[in-house]
Amino acid sequence: MIVRVYDFLSAEKPKFSQNLVGIVSDVERFKYTRRAYDIGSFEMTIPTHADEAGCIQPDRMLIVGEKLGQTYIASDPTKRIVNGTFLYVTDIEKKDDKITVTGYDLKYLFALRVTLFPKEEQDKGTYGYYVTSGTTFACISDIVNYNIVNATDSDRQIFGMFSITMPVSQINADPPLTGIQDDRYMTRLEPVSTAIFNLLKNCKTHFYDMRLIIDDNAEDGDNYNPHMESSEDKPVIIIDESRYNIKSYTRKDGTSAYKNAIYAVVGSGDDVTIKCVKRPDDTASGVKRKEVVLDVDTDSVAEIDRYALKAAEEYVISDDFEIEPLFMDDETEPELAQKVSIRIDGVEYETVITEITDEYANGKHTQSYACGDKKLKVLNVLNKATAGNTQKIINNKITTGNAGGVGKFTNTDRNCEVFNDYENNVASAYYSHAEGYMTTANAPYSHAEGSNTVASNLSCHAEGSGTTASGNCSHAENTGCIASGSNSHAEGYYTIARGEHSHASGAHTIAGMEVFALGKYNKKAEDVALVVGNGWGNDSHEYRSDALTLDYSGNLILAGNLTANSPGWDYLGAEIHGAVRFGNNWTSDSTSILLAVGNGADSKNLRDALTLDSDGNLHISGKFTADGGVGYVIPTATADTLGGVMIGDNINVSDSGTISVNLSAYLKNTDIADWAKAESKPVYTAEEVGAAEKNHTHNMSDITDMPEWTKTENKPAYTASEVGAATAADITAAVNAVEIGGRNLLYDSTGNIKNGWSGTTVINVGGGISGNSLAISRTGYSGNARYFGISKRHFLTDFNVGTSYTLSAWIKVRSDVGLDASGYVMARFRSADDKKLYALSLTVGVDTVKDKWLYYKKTWTINDSDIAKLECVALALDKNGMIEACNIKLEKGTKATDWSPAVEEDTERIASLEARVAALEAVAVSGGEV
Repeated sequence: MIVRVYDFLSAEKPKFSQNLVGIVSDVERFKYTRRAYDIGSFEMTIPTHADEAGCIQPDRMLIVGEKLGQTYIASDPTKRIVNGTFLYVTDIEKKDDKITVTGYDLKYLFALRVTLFPKEEQDKGTYGYYVTSGTTFACISDIVNYNIVNATDSDRQIFGMFSITMPVSQINADPPLTGIQDDRYMTRLEPVSTAIFNLLKNCKTHFYDMRLIIDDNAEDGDNYNPHMESSEDKPVIIIDESRYNIKSYTRKDGTSAYKNAIYAVVGSGDDVTIKCVKRPDDTASGVKRKEVVLDVDTDSVAEIDRYALKAAEEYVISDDFEIEPLFMDDETEPELAQKVSIRIDGVEYETVITEITDEYANGKHTQSYACGDKKLKVLNVLNKATAGNTQKIINNKITTGNAGGVGKFTNTDRNCEVFNDYENNVASAYYSHAEGYMTTANAPYSHAEGSNTVASNLSCHAEGSGTTASGNCSHAENTGCIASGSNSHAEGYYTIARGEHSHASGAHTIAGMEVFALGKYNKKAEDVALVVGNGWGNDSHEYRSDALTLDYSGNLILAGNLTANSPGWDYLGAEIHGAVRFGNNWTSDSTSILLAVGNGADSKNLRDALTLDSDGNLHISGKFTADGGVGYVIPTATADTLGGVMIGDNINVSDSGTISVNLSAYLKNTDIADWAKAESKPVYTAEEVGAAEKNHTHNMSDITDMPEWTKTENKPAYTASEVGAATAADITAAVNAVEIGGRNLLYDSTGNIKNGWSGTTVINVGGGISGNSLAISRTGYSGNARYFGISKRHFLTDFNVGTSYTLSAWIKVRSDVGLDASGYVMARFRSADDKKLYALSLTVGVDTVKDKWLYYKKTWTINDSDIAKLECVALALDKNGMIEACNIKLEKGTKATDWSPAVEEDTERIASLEARVAALEAVAVSGGEV
């Protein structure tokens, strides 16, 4: 484990790259607990002799992790987000030969500041409370900005800290995942961290962490900021004893949450107001009754439950769980605040993950989760009632007119103003501007104009008629258009730009993330750079289709024909780089085949009419016909003559059979020596040309006689080793090494293959080689390669070192979902304590032939004595794609044999048949009809 130490937090202009003071790698133990609704804490133990151990000091920042992942911010390529575990050192204890370092995560910084309240608010009935309203995200942002980022007292600011952020995709979701949409909160003199956690607990499915942001501009300092996320768009985690994914758990039953009633008491004497705020149907009296006295006035009984719950939370305890779950390697790790369904002891509990603890010690990593909702809903609305006067604490003061005499300020503190339709136009945020008729600008720096337009996000602009700009820095114009993505632009007629950096134009087009859509009624709205729609629609129905798509890999798809007219003879009409495919059902997608024309019957019968590979080899499966000739014209054959045949250049066979060679193009008269032209050629002796006379004669026996050793009765003998051949012992050993098991160890491996498989399983009845097949599919995954799979538990035991096992299966890579990494059919073996894992995998890849059943086999000999059981058989994908499998067989031995069902299945079938025969015989004996 690597721990980097930075003197970063105290610098006025902190620079991440300049404040590294040391690196410690000799860590004996590290434990860190992240919390959704509280500050995270850590404890680390290192030896006193560890290199650079002295650089770890209080008030310094630690970053824990082998490598620091970095992601550039799309909107500002000079800034990078550093991914890691950031910790704040508070205490160091040295004892004997150990150093124990403790502290918190960077959310601790917000515990160092308390919430203040404006002096001008003290006379508005809030008794010194600072009040904020809006979404949960907006309330937290307001508290952080007012008390830290934009604090009027510069000493209260934290160097490098800026306001809270959220993923743009969650802000722009429909509905937005920004927490409670009409949240309100009041705070006074409490840690900023407490105010944030109270708001997060209220909406339950949100959490935040601190992020470090590096600025590549050397003149500026780096920053860190709180980053909030929602788990609403995450799947519910099901932890169930029947799924075998609970290693251990501790359950703490609630007490007063189910039996005691909590009362809030306001006032005295005849004016006393009593309200039961927990289990209203319960009647609490005597020792069961717990009263909480409120220290503020309220103007309605309905508000007592909200405020009293805050004061009473220490008395009300819900069920709590601490769980150590088991997850497959390919499962996504749970996140803070993610919804959890716990099914234990026949009871189902719906909760969220509140704590995640990681511990590293002795080279091992363990992780545990705490789930529960100990804390109750906190006060987020409070109205002030004074004698004879009831006033909302939200200030909606309107000042008529402004200094320039044009328009009206709706809030002078925020400098927001309306024009034209003063009754219906709304401008309610900082520096927002609404003009025209019935327009709304309710986000900072937003601008709405025209008729019935809405600008509802930071720095966005809506104009025209009935348009909405709801994305950050978005722009919607013309008629009925919606720009909901960050930095998106929608124009034309009822278009939607819903993705980041998207552009939709034309009529009824939709643009996803970084998509430019034009035309009308397009179908493809994601994973392309450009789409031209050619669909149609009306008020009651629409049909979406695409004339053209262009993706970021450079693939262009046309729905119609491509015509390339050359402007002149000297220019190409069209130029294509890479491989080209025509027709249907060709055999290979490999780029080594430059051109292929497929004429296969279907996806199971692939065939090529023509291929041209990168070596220039042209293959034609049928006949070659050249109506225009092949460079020369052959004389016509008749009944009496063969016809002319050309053999190479300038060589002809006439119809009478005469071969003639025309060398005029190659041999000139001037190139021939005079002696060669003379009728009498010169004669030379051997001595003249430097050759000696030689007599070379043989008789018949020299040629036909056999060697003497072949004529003897006893021929010479040689051993196998003398001639380099295998001995009988070698051959026997090779044969003995082949182990043939034959028995299928996998129960229910085809036929009813659908039984017992986990995950989202696709069953194709009768789709396999002999019986059903099983498929796994994943789309839309863009992260690093990580297993995603489905499995079937087997729990076979009795595995020994030296024993060989062979896994075989028929696998098909489907073309309807593109495979962009590897896919697997695997048998997963584990040690008894589940700490060791070996996967015997059959692997397919992106180059595997599509839509065709292929047979795979692989053998593994156990080489680890700890391997004790077969955990499961699984289908898995690294990224996206779809694979199908059938006739899966695991058998002892080194040779794969044909698929057969497990012996247990045959036994079951025989027993079933015997039972049927017995039943039929009984009917026959009793005189019934068989």
